[in-house]
Amino acid sequence: MEQIISLIRDHIQAEVDDGYPLLRRIPSAHATACLDYLESIRPAERDALLQARARVAALGFLLIPPAQQEILKLVNSNPALVQYREAMSKGPLAMGLRYQSIRMAKAVLNDAQSVVMMQQTRATLGYVPRDDAPVPLVNDPVVTNLHPAKALQLKKLVKPLLQMLLGATEAKMPGGTMKYEGALDRTPLTVRVDYAARDVQMIYSVSIPDPEHKIAVIGTCYERFFGIEGRWDYLTEENAEESIGLLPDLLRRLLTVRKNVRMLV
Repeated sequence: MEQIISLIRDHIQAEVDDGYPLLRRIPSAHATACLDYLESIRPAERDALLQARARVAALGFLLIPPAQQEILKLVNSNPALVQYREAMSKGPLAMGLRYQSIRMAKAVLNDAQSVVMMQQTRATLGYVPRDDAPVPLVNDPVVTNLHPAKALQLKKLVKPLLQMLLGATEAKMPGGTMKYEGALDRTPLTVRVDYAARDVQMIYSVSIPDPEHKIAVIGTCYERFFGIEGRWDYLTEENAEESIGLLPDLLRRLLTVRKNVRMLV
């Protein structure tokens, strides 16, 4: 297990050492909050958090009760994970428009009553929430100038990309989720994409079967190594094409980690 944790930790550390080039491109308000948090804490605190993340990710590859029990224990008791969760749920990282989905932020600003309520809440705070949209993820820091991408635009980008990348056919599942089943670099996998969430514009997850049942990759994504789900809620008409273009890199990164982990089990 320690070898797997070290492997994943090194993978995460490479992102840190490069200045978070991937996290800056993930079209997710949670990713933006995560990045801002990592850049605001001391190096020792960051290292403790990333070490805990690596352990959770390593245990996540093992579908055995002890591993799942340890994940729950870590999430609820590890100081770095608890501190991160509290920071995400209250305080500056939970209040500003910067950390709301683009749909939610636009809805608030376009509703007079919501604006009044927001102003009343902010009058009680001891800090000024950040309202600047994350540049260069989007091309303008002013939220009102942004145009959220609609499902039709995203579908037109995702479908041909995954069909070509995976050699997959598209199948519609109950609830409107689209399934793409194929192979990437000779590894069979299934990608599910949902556009029907209220605030989240696109949710995607990856499953990779293992005939030998050595490790499990079920309904996950590469971002989860950083504690972020594959819930993309900051897709604009302008960044949609570039953002959807991240999928091949994210899938290959997950495959690479999975392959290396499998060699250690």
